[in-house]
Amino acid sequence: MFSPNLNDKFWYRDVSKENQTATAITEIDLFRVADFYSNGDYEAAKQILTDLRENTKNNRTHEIILIDSLLQCTKEGGLCQSETDYCLRLLSEYESLLVDFGDQVQFLRTKASILAKFDKNIEFRNTMALLCHLCGSFDNWQLFESGAKFFNDVELGFVKEKLEKKLKKIEEEEQYLAGKLQQDDIDSILSSFNSNKDVISPESATSFVFRAHDIISFGKLRGLFSWRMRSVALSLLVLLGAAQASILLPYHMPDELIQLMAFREQPQNAAISVCNDIQFNYCQTHFNQFFGMDDSISWRNGSYIFNTVQNYLMMNVTELVKVCNTRTQFYQCLGSSYYPCMNLYTLLNKPQPDFSNTFDYVRTFRGLEWMCVGGFSEVVAQWSCLATFPTTKAYQNCIGNFNQTVSAANFCPAVAQTGVCLNDAYNAACGPAGAGYFGCENFRITFDNSCWGLRCMVDSQ
Repeated sequence: MFSPNLNDKFWYRDVSKENQTATAITEIDLFRVADFYSNGDYEAAKQILTDLRENTKNNRTHEIILIDSLLQCTKEGGLCQSETDYCLRLLSEYESLLVDFGDQVQFLRTKASILAKFDKNIEFRNTMALLCHLCGSFDNWQLFESGAKFFNDVELGFVKEKLEKKLKKIEEEEQYLAGKLQQDDIDSILSSFNSNKDVISPESATSFVFRAHDIISFGKLRGLFSWRMRSVALSLLVLLGAAQASILLPYHMPDELIQLMAFREQPQNAAISVCNDIQFNYCQTHFNQFFGMDDSISWRNGSYIFNTVQNYLMMNVTELVKVCNTRTQFYQCLGSSYYPCMNLYTLLNKPQPDFSNTFDYVRTFRGLEWMCVGGFSEVVAQWSCLATFPTTKAYQNCIGNFNQTVSAANFCPAVAQTGVCLNDAYNAACGPAGAGYFGCENFRITFDNSCWGLRCMVDSQ
């Protein structure tokens, strides 16, 4: 506990740091930063944040928050040449630390606000285009106003139209929820929202005016966000029922067929097919760091890894390339142990395996192996179409037929038939012939070790 009277509204201004814990001292500093910021003393706030940053070099999350806060302070003050250089350096350091979706969105918001003060027309336009592509929320579209000088009347009219539509949608959702409140259904709405709290909706991304202060005082600010939670509750509930765009193909395999696959993948020469657990865990930990996953996440959390990687692949081509680079490093880290460790038989013979998680883990890396090597040029060239195709009825028909017909007796023929189905469907939707080959291989690669000899064919058309 702090020694001063905490009922004093500004207790942190004069409190002594002597005999305080490191955590308490940091919180005092952050309260003072927020105080200076709210009073317009940006230089004093920046000085404290700069000192704090020196102690957070090994903590990516804290450093991101502090850099963002430094930029927030800077953008409120004047920008001479030295300040401009300082901001650009901070933005470069900020970008090098980005990992998850929320960090990227906040980075682009801050970058756009900074660029609006510079004479950087094209960079501001590109930043705003990417931001609104990743997260087209009302708050993000509003940022166009800060760079209004870069746009003509027609372009600003388009932005105004977008804002009006989004504002209307928010008002409609609020009216809907108001009706639900009158029907005493609020408990069921919030229950549904909380039960799906791990689902991320770009539209629900909430921006913070001052991140360093917010993270230390999050509990005190929750009430301010409650209206936002309610306004997106309906959107989230609708989202849960919608098909998701996917680069890694979404489908389910029953345990008995996963077990069959594992049996067919049994290594023929155990002497040269060893997955070293120590090396495996070390390489997995390094792979996890790029995605911001905990060090404890492993093949036993395969479904979580599958969904996390999927989310990154779906951001944009730039992130897809970064994921492929991370996959290459993982492959090089494991060396000759890579294929033994990516083997269903090997993993399912470890203590207490979960079939579904293990299958999702293996198919994640087999899918990356295809799209980052043989299918790389195709996925980069046609990322948008290939990514959204799994939301179509044509894809669902191919996978639905596979789920209904596949069995132990016809396992590999069913895989082959589904590959042909996807080849034709991808060609029809995306074209040219390379799209069909990509779709077929993207499915077949998962079964490469259990259905020997199956191959996808490139159409001559």
